[in-house]
Amino acid sequence: MTSHVEPRATLAAVYDEGASSYAKYWAPALHRHACDLVTAVPSPPAGQTRTLLDIAAGVGTLLPLLRQVAGENGRLVALDNSAGMLALADPTVPRIQADAAALPLMAGCADIAVYAFVLFLLPDARAALEEAARVLRPGAWLLAATWGRDLGLGAGAVVRDELDAAGAPPFPALPRSDNLTDT
Repeated sequence: MTSHVEPRATLAAVYDEGASSYAKYWAPALHRHACDLVTAVPSPPAGQTRTLLDIAAGVGTLLPLLRQVAGENGRLVALDNSAGMLALADPTVPRIQADAAALPLMAGCADIAVYAFVLFLLPDARAALEEAARVLRPGAWLLAATWGRDLGLGAGAVVRDELDAAGAPPFPALPRSDNLTDT
């Protein structure tokens, strides 16, 4: 008997279980690269606010910086499919458990959508980007930091060795959409 694995539910469960390890090992390493992405957005003009979505926000590492990009009275919302990850995010920011490919938001409601190091992990990156296009207003910003397929250069082995040495739990193999994010 073959069991069917639902990738979105599996991904959420993996991150629910590993949220504290993610916060300790991965979030700090990825944060500095995601900061470079966010600093590319100019501040809003005086008196203007923005609605900013951190999609697949994880433990909310970028939220303090994103709050600045949204503006003093702007709206910042953290979305993630993992309740365990959201539980570690800043509780002063509205948090919504949601699949990146099916956002429970109105069309044209946001000025900026951020996908920091997640598109390659999604079972269908294209569907997530279509959702971003749906919820973004005309002229809005889509910020994405990602990487593509491992080209056999050994970086993956180095990362695994470092995580193993630090005592991080193993990460299960999941369906990925690297082929959609490496061009």
